[in-house]
Amino acid sequence: MSRRALVLAIAAVVVIAAIGAYIYLQYYAQPATVKLVIVTRLSGEEARAIREAFLKSDIAKRFHITDVEFKKVDFGVWKDLAFSGKIDAFYVGEPAIYDLLCSQGAFRPIDLAELKSLVEGLSREFVGFDGKGRICWVGVGLGTYGYIVNREFVKKYGIPEPRSWADLLNPELGKPLELGVRPVSFPLPSKSGTARVTVMMILQKFGWDRGWVVLTALGALSNFVSSSEKARDDAAMGVAGIAPAYIGYGLYAEEVSKGKAVFIMPRGETVIYISPAAVARETRHPREAQAFILWLLSDDGQKAMAKLFGYLPVRSVAGLENLSARLREALENKFPYNVSAEKEVVAAVVTYFEAAIADPEAQELLTKVYRKALKLYRSGKLSKDEFRHLLEKLGQPLTIRDPLSGMLKRFTYDYARELTAELVKGKVSREELYSAVKKVAIERYASIYESLGSHG
Repeated sequence: MSRRALVLAIAAVVVIAAIGAYIYLQYYAQPATVKLVIVTRLSGEEARAIREAFLKSDIAKRFHITDVEFKKVDFGVWKDLAFSGKIDAFYVGEPAIYDLLCSQGAFRPIDLAELKSLVEGLSREFVGFDGKGRICWVGVGLGTYGYIVNREFVKKYGIPEPRSWADLLNPELGKPLELGVRPVSFPLPSKSGTARVTVMMILQKFGWDRGWVVLTALGALSNFVSSSEKARDDAAMGVAGIAPAYIGYGLYAEEVSKGKAVFIMPRGETVIYISPAAVARETRHPREAQAFILWLLSDDGQKAMAKLFGYLPVRSVAGLENLSARLREALENKFPYNVSAEKEVVAAVVTYFEAAIADPEAQELLTKVYRKALKLYRSGKLSKDEFRHLLEKLGQPLTIRDPLSGMLKRFTYDYARELTAELVKGKVSREELYSAVKKVAIERYASIYESLGSHG
């Protein structure tokens, strides 16, 4: 065979092979399917509902996504998961947490052209950027925080229905305690974004000093639980009369209780919040993870979240132009929540709250003082003003021994800001601060309890 014939033969074989490969890929080879793993704060039933809606979508089919697994885990491990390569995206939580993780490089910047185009049409308050101006996280929905009231519980124990968190200062709300029942179910703020925002809103709304008095009364009346779902279910079932909730949980409680529980958006105390989504830094499926966020921002995704969670849309969507009466109510009752102020103090506030108010030993003594004061009030030995003055003594910010300097410092807003900075840097540990706060809280409660003995 001549050299030219050999070359032609080889070329023909290559062409035939290429054509065969093309035909195989077009008609026989199936594109790889993808399973996404997404960290979330959704409850199990919410995650199942949003998973089902997404997997039916054209976007899921176009990106060959055949399954989604949602994992609900504490915020404390989100950073490690972002770098683990085992997680693809994050969905739902607080913008403050997303901002922190963004600053730590835990998110992969958004670069899917179709998604970027949608994001560019959003208000800038719904988008988080990294230090280089790249899109780090995206707000995909707006929700509201309020609280659930079980009206059957309220009627059973003869207590007034609260219209404000400040109503916790009313001794009439303590009646169930006389029967060994705590009227409030409240999640630990280190475990629940709902609880954390509620605590911070109370401090912002009522001022630092009075806010801590309200929170201390809340502590005396509360059964502290480990999740927002548990608090929701307690209120829905009538185990408790009051529980903080976001609107999705509030609507769920109304439904399962058949109207015995209602979701309240208190006037001037309702927080409207952004619900974000982001891509994990070391995801193995960056395009598909962004496709999930693309769907959340699509018309179908916005409608699904409105239906399932009561979310307000972050962009104009046909069919969602007219807000429901409930969402109009949220806007009318909105509190101007300061996210920047939250970031400055939240780590110290959560630690202080859980040490002085929610710690089992501290809370036991706090409740003992409250019950004693309630007994004196009911017997006429304490006036209503004297009862409230006692709550002020219980709740005024403590003076603690600073873990760094060893000096005594009152827990002011400015000091909480300093402590938060040190906690974030790792110069002060949560355990050190917790121990310092708990010690003086117990000392205060014991002293006040002893002083009540003089009233008979």
